[in-house]
Amino acid sequence: MGEATEPAESGIPGHERATCEAPPSWSPPPSWSNTDPGLSAHEVERRVLEALRIEDVAARTLAHFLADMADRNLYQACGFATLALYAEQRLLRAPKTILEYVRVGRALRELPELDRRFREDELGWSQLRELTRVAVGETERAWAAWAVGKSTREVAQQVKRREKGDLPTDPERRRIHTTKVRLGAELNPVQLAVWEALREAVEQQQGGRVSDTELLLFSAHLGFRALTGEVLTRRPPNPAHDPRNQGAPHPEGERDVPTPKALRRAVLERDGNCCACCGSTRTLSVHHVHWRRYGGRTTPANLVALCEECHSLVHDRFLILRGPVEALTFLDSRGVALCERATSPLRVPQLEELLSSPSESRRRDTQLEQLQGASADPIATADGDAPVDGAASLADAPVDPSWWRRRCAQARSSLEPASSAPEARRRDTQLEQRQRAVPRPVTYRDVPARADDRWWRRHRHLFRYRSSTGELVFEPGFAAAEDPLASAGEDSALDAGSSSSRGDAGSYHADPGASLGALVGQARVRRNLGVAARAALASGESLGHVLLYGPAGLGKTSLARALASDLGGEFCAVMAPVIRDPSVLVRMLTSLRPGSVVFLDEIHRLPLRVAEVLYDALENGRICLPLRAGWEQRSLTLELAPFTLVAATTEEGLLPAPLRSRFAYQEGLEFYDVAELEELWARAASAQGLILDVGACQLAARASRGTPRFALDLLQAVRDEARARGLTRLDVELVRAALARTGCDELGVRSAEAAYLRALERGGGVLGVSTLAARLGTSRRNLKQTVEPFLLRTGLVRVTPRGRALTQAGEQALSRWLGSSPAAAA
Repeated sequence: MGEATEPAESGIPGHERATCEAPPSWSPPPSWSNTDPGLSAHEVERRVLEALRIEDVAARTLAHFLADMADRNLYQACGFATLALYAEQRLLRAPKTILEYVRVGRALRELPELDRRFREDELGWSQLRELTRVAVGETERAWAAWAVGKSTREVAQQVKRREKGDLPTDPERRRIHTTKVRLGAELNPVQLAVWEALREAVEQQQGGRVSDTELLLFSAHLGFRALTGEVLTRRPPNPAHDPRNQGAPHPEGERDVPTPKALRRAVLERDGNCCACCGSTRTLSVHHVHWRRYGGRTTPANLVALCEECHSLVHDRFLILRGPVEALTFLDSRGVALCERATSPLRVPQLEELLSSPSESRRRDTQLEQLQGASADPIATADGDAPVDGAASLADAPVDPSWWRRRCAQARSSLEPASSAPEARRRDTQLEQRQRAVPRPVTYRDVPARADDRWWRRHRHLFRYRSSTGELVFEPGFAAAEDPLASAGEDSALDAGSSSSRGDAGSYHADPGASLGALVGQARVRRNLGVAARAALASGESLGHVLLYGPAGLGKTSLARALASDLGGEFCAVMAPVIRDPSVLVRMLTSLRPGSVVFLDEIHRLPLRVAEVLYDALENGRICLPLRAGWEQRSLTLELAPFTLVAATTEEGLLPAPLRSRFAYQEGLEFYDVAELEELWARAASAQGLILDVGACQLAARASRGTPRFALDLLQAVRDEARARGLTRLDVELVRAALARTGCDELGVRSAEAAYLRALERGGGVLGVSTLAARLGTSRRNLKQTVEPFLLRTGLVRVTPRGRALTQAGEQALSRWLGSSPAAAA
């Protein structure tokens, strides 16, 4: 065999070469050997902070090198087959600890902002380790800014409630955790046989593995229905206990503002920085006594300090607040005050009450002893089956809902007083009628292979999307009584598109007056879409999907709204980056009414896994997702209501070819000419009640760079200039003053573009992009995306093999700019 090659460089700053030699001995600096207990408090604190910082820096360095060793399998060059073996024998650390360092080291390569904050001593190692669990490239800046100044406990609690890719303050996530109660049981062999027999029967019925929690809930539902004929649900709180927090919640737009930081600090200081219920001083928050969702105001008289645990109990209705803030009374779910419950023990029945009817008590006890002590199964004997051993009969008995109901009914009847046969039959008939009227829980086998949007809206709470595997996970439960969309009013916002509920989209009926014919500019696009809309209405079918592409500010959103108005459908607007996973897309598309128009802006920024789900929705009007329940897995196809997607993009080249091919109409928007911009300016000024001179309108149209958005922004600037001077008429002088104030000349050349032309002139008329970026103190990307497009489009600059060259029109524009702007010339 040849000689072993030397490991390559790791690529980590400060790490030239990775070797497998034993590390050299290390001794601390001389100053560290000074452990004199006579140091001052400030000096000891400084040494402690210095030592902790050195420990954090060492942990970061260890994470980087261990990630490099794991990625390149360098532990094999050191003589170890696995990283776990290397951790145990060479590093003398638990493999789990080393793998955690590897995970953090790999994550820091993709999270430079978090690494920079750590190096600048804004974040500690414990905070950095927690943030790498949820932060990605798009969200690391938000997480880093949020975590600065937070304790490690606060960061860990926030990370625990988020998934990878979420923002730290996502409004869709509940900030208060749900109260959970842990149950346990110890079973003897016979009881265990009953439990396993029930599990086997339920798994055969549902076609998948069932956990202990699911089996316990399944048994509770069936047992409660068999005994009472009712569906087992949590009983609503008694309105008399907390009358202020009852009824229908107020819409989001009608609620008071959330608690500001200054008011929160004042309330915490007023309450002594401790929980008003239990006195805890950790994880405090401010709670509205009269809940904000029920019309409560954000005032000190309605706010109280609670810890996280008590806050969760209040929102889960296990703890009730009554009275004013100055004299709050805390009640449990039954309406009993906590202080009364602590001082007054529960009433225990006296012996005389227990022996009030001795004959009845002895009869019931005798029957119960006979049931418990019989060697044969009494229920099986009553059914005519031969008595067998208890454990064997329980293991072999078929367990289904009817068997369970029959056993519970017979066991209950054996403990009830004897009654006549007609009375028993009448009672059984009534019980069967009640059981048939009670809705049956939906199991995995009840989920159809193909379902429409109405079925999905009634059952979507039984599914959750698992982002790690990209599949739906089904949990058995009960369907909603009615379709939420059908019960809502015709003018209500869409469930997935309402800006008032989630802040990610807006839904409203399009204005009937804003039709395609009423718009200005884009005559070709308006004509093509108008013909297609009229043809769709005549045939009674939904319009094919539309793709609008072109530079920003040319009216793509206005065209989509006008198209929705001509089609007479509901309009829903959403930004593509907001749709982070397919579950958001499914929630939005299944909440649409037939004929709706969905406007998806910046579609080129749609995540790839969401775009792949959208392919089938655009082509066939359905969504197909993998479905899992336990070990079972299959697909679920959702049929969507007919809709039209109007997508807009400024980067049509970034769209995947399969997605672009699914749009029936693809229209490119063009820049406006001066006449169209004059008409747009005149309409906008007239709509605002402004008096406009003809010369001012022409000058503004020439300076609007062919973009209606810039023209309307310029109108706003001219109107502000007129109001500042106390004028009511917009003339040429006001337009020139507004242009000078915004840094633009009469042909639309801005200050950044003038500086670009000036750098070209000083460089001899031809310069490369990198040289231009260096001279202007910016980046190549910024020049190509924000500065050069207008200069190249208007012919002020041309591209040559040597670089960017200044044209004669560019020289004239530069001289005109310098002549009209003395500051720039200087």
